[in-house]
Amino acid sequence: MLELLITHIPSTMLHILTGLLVADLLFPGPRFTKQQTRWFLLVIVAFLVIIPDIPKLFGVLYGHSLITAPLIALFFALLMRTMLLMPVPSIWWRLSIILIISSLGIDFLGNGVHLFYPVSAATYGVSLIKYEFFYILPISLLLFISLRREVHPSNEEERR
Repeated sequence: MLELLITHIPSTMLHILTGLLVADLLFPGPRFTKQQTRWFLLVIVAFLVIIPDIPKLFGVLYGHSLITAPLIALFFALLMRTMLLMPVPSIWWRLSIILIISSLGIDFLGNGVHLFYPVSAATYGVSLIKYEFFYILPISLLLFISLRREVHPSNEEERR
């Protein structure tokens, strides 16, 4: 079991970092009820993008599907509606995009994914991502720059 977890660490980190970067792009600006909500949103997104992989470790493929990903996103959108100044459908489509890109998309580019499960058990993938470590650093740098920009606004923004 320990070997299984160690071999999944780079993949899990790639899922989480990609999800955080996409969330940072899709949830910009003052759409939060409190400033701390932005960081709480990022924690929720980090959890959201690994949810489909948890059942997959036990052979259950329902979470890794274009059919169930929007349902998972809807559940989280309903939970998050009080912390965001957005209607539930707006939160839902953003979380669906985050989940599709960072969970299903990474697996599609890596080891393959069952896109239409349970309708079809076929695996789709292109095997472009072989070593996740090569992708973790650039995504981490982009995320760091993006989040740092929010913590330290430029002088022009301070003047307003």
